[in-house]
Amino acid sequence: MMNKRNFMLGTAGAVAALPALSIPPASATSPGLRALLGLPAIAVNAGAHDWAAYLQQTFELQGEQGRQVVRLNSVARVRVDQVVQPLEQFVLGFVSADGAPLAAGLHTLRHANGQGATLHLSASGSSAQTALRAEFSLLRSA
Repeated sequence: MMNKRNFMLGTAGAVAALPALSIPPASATSPGLRALLGLPAIAVNAGAHDWAAYLQQTFELQGEQGRQVVRLNSVARVRVDQVVQPLEQFVLGFVSADGAPLAAGLHTLRHANGQGATLHLSASGSSAQTALRAEFSLLRSA
């Protein structure tokens, strides 16, 4: 038989343990967890090398059509002349993971490890219904 004192002690212990048991989404992007998973940050100023670590990985795509799943299937570097400042140009290719049609526009990508980015994706090639691309042109310090 449980008395009031035991009930209160048990409830207080459970409530005190809740923060330790629940991991907020922001913690998924902590440097320690990223290092553990071996995947670099992609939210800000990620270069082709960073994105290449995610090749063949799936992302949840949030856009005008709701939630869909896409796979990063290519990271193509674009050769440029380094006239004034170092410039890194590359193109990311995404395909629908389930063959569903994709719409061009502004999308938020989220990886299972919590990493994400908001990108403008445009139709890509002959399979424009199921393939999208993002083009990058990043100035790098010398």
